[in-house]
Amino acid sequence: MATPGPKPGPGGANAAPAIVTASVLAGAAMLAIVGTLLPGWVGITGAPATWIPLVFYAVALVDVLVALWLWRRVQAARQSHGPVQRR
Repeated sequence: MATPGPKPGPGGANAAPAIVTASVLAGAAMLAIVGTLLPGWVGITGAPATWIPLVFYAVALVDVLVALWLWRRVQAARQSHGPVQRR
C-alpha cells in the first residue's frame, strides 16, 4: 500500500514555506493598512490618533521579521538536510 503524501509536480511540498511566508507578509500588510485607517474610521483624534497607528506598524514589523526568520530557517534546513519533510 502506498503512503499518502504530497504529489510530485510544480510546487508541491516545496511551495509550503513560500505560501506560509507570503501569508504572514500579507497579514502584516493588512495590519499596516488597518492601523493607518482605524483612527479615521472610529473618529479618534489627538494623541491616540498618533500612537494607535504606530502600535499597528510595530506589530506589522514584528510579523515581517518573523516571516524573514522563518524563510531563512527553512532555507538553512534545506541546505543542510535536503528537502524539509513532515514527520
